[in-house]
Amino acid sequence: IGQVDKDKALMKYGFEKGDLVCISDELGYAALGFELLALKEKDQDLYQEKIDKINQIDSTIIDLALLKALKPEAKYSEGHILREHNTSNNRISATDITDGLASEFYEILNSDKKYSYNINPSNSYSKGIRIYEEKLPVEDEFKEIANILGLTYLDLFLHVGEDFEFLFTINEELKDQLSTEMNYYVIGEITDDNTVEIVLSNGQIEKISSRGYQHLK
Repeated sequence: IGQVDKDKALMKYGFEKGDLVCISDELGYAALGFELLALKEKDQDLYQEKIDKINQIDSTIIDLALLKALKPEAKYSEGHILREHNTSNNRISATDITDGLASEFYEILNSDKKYSYNINPSNSYSKGIRIYEEKLPVEDEFKEIANILGLTYLDLFLHVGEDFEFLFTINEELKDQLSTEMNYYVIGEITDDNTVEIVLSNGQIEKISSRGYQHLK
């Protein structure tokens, strides 16, 4: 169905300590949309009660959440931009976020571990990912709405998926140049701590589980 130059292909592996961990847009709106649809199906009166409260905060969020859930758009242009910057001078790895950001963290680490092992089976693997709550592109209104629905906004952001955005890593030198060509958010970096963790706004560090969307369950 298509082809790409071998040296331009975006793979899930090949990042190094210090590389930046990025996402192509805000996350969690599709998850919020599915929660609203499920509530509407389950309890129409409670749904309307919640909708009335949500509209007092931001009347545009419901439409956006349902749009993200029911009519997702693939980031075609952004994929081409990343591909064109994937050269011998720049390190880029990438994957799409379908089953949740957290599960994709583990997906790229597992891919990179296999890649590293194939190059040198005797090497021990210690790479990890650290992200920061303060760097996550989440509006206060989104947090309030999640709370109204009895949900944790970080769960929507990390563990549900269906956003169809990119999770990608870049080397520091590419950051400014890439910013002139596409919108994206730097949310963390690659570490050598052999763990996936988040630094919360209060300074506490918590491990991120690999929990994500589980098909057929």
